[in-house]
Amino acid sequence: MPIGARVPTKNPNRFEVDPQPEPDQATWAKLSITAEGSDGGIVDAEIIRPRSWILRNGICAGRMLPFNLPELEVSGLALVTAIDDCPPIVGGEGSVVTARFVTREVHVVASVDVLGADGTVESITGTTIHPVWSVDRQEWVPLAELAFGETLQGLDGLAVVLSVTLSRVTQPVYNIEVHGEHVYQVGELGLVVHN
Repeated sequence: MPIGARVPTKNPNRFEVDPQPEPDQATWAKLSITAEGSDGGIVDAEIIRPRSWILRNGICAGRMLPFNLPELEVSGLALVTAIDDCPPIVGGEGSVVTARFVTREVHVVASVDVLGADGTVESITGTTIHPVWSVDRQEWVPLAELAFGETLQGLDGLAVVLSVTLSRVTQPVYNIEVHGEHVYQVGELGLVVHN
């Protein structure tokens, strides 16, 4: 999913919605950042932010930047490797993708099989801590902590957890940040996950 694209989404927790103005290609810039996670893993990020924010905070390539992303287990300083022009912002419906993150290597992922309202069975895979909206609990639940029979919010209705499996792997994983709503939908069932 490229930065500047739009994704259909609605955060079920309305208290988390950020009412900031829409990103603007003319007044925003793209930062390239590298950070180290709490487990020593490397996270590469591309984010767009207002140029005024970048200037106000004295951010420039080659400098360190405070960077806190609990959902990626990153907290501390990150290296700004480049500042470039903002990519095009797609018009239309949905919320703008304002960041992409690549964790170069993870060692455990969670796979969750879910049953959609239409009878479709789908498997989604992600980091064990990636937050998914639980309709039953009315809160964000880490992917690996979902329970059999738990109800999740899908694009066209509810989905039910059939199984949760942990696997040892060595692979990169990807995440995005979504402006305003801070959530996006995954899979054909459109399960609501937090960015």
